[in-house]
Amino acid sequence: MIRSSLRNLLSARNFSYEIQYQGRNVFLLPQHHKHTLIWLHGLGGSAFNWRGFFDSNGHFTSPSTTKVALLSAPTRPVSVHRGTPTSAWYDIADSGDGLVESEKDVDESCEVVAEEIRKEAKLIENSYAGIIVGGFSQGCAMALAVGMLSLIHICRCRRYAVCRSRWSP
Repeated sequence: MIRSSLRNLLSARNFSYEIQYQGRNVFLLPQHHKHTLIWLHGLGGSAFNWRGFFDSNGHFTSPSTTKVALLSAPTRPVSVHRGTPTSAWYDIADSGDGLVESEKDVDESCEVVAEEIRKEAKLIENSYAGIIVGGFSQGCAMALAVGMLSLIHICRCRRYAVCRSRWSP
């Protein structure tokens, strides 16, 4: 069931999206919206870095019914980068025994993603089943955190996390 759903979501089609920018987020809008892929970038990245990958002329083409929501993390000081402000879903510090993630930042970013999931569900007839959350690197860790923390409490809700190059907090 999961494999066939992902296969359908990720199958190639030849069509073009309407592109919408909302602040630092990028949305690729299909003509008929039935599914949504929410994608979270890695540490130091942005939604704009992934637009070409998901655009129909890029490496990935989704079905003509799938909206792609590319979210951008807030800019915050990142401890392992000597406090340099960068786009990050959460701060990472070196404790001497390994890397430590800010639980507060993870929780705040999970809530941002959960709010986007709620908005998307309303657009597709209050259906959470048509939403997939995924990401790259730190964004992947956030996608997994959102799924594991179960911020969306809906009966019969199917959530998937599609990850690329992940590490877990």
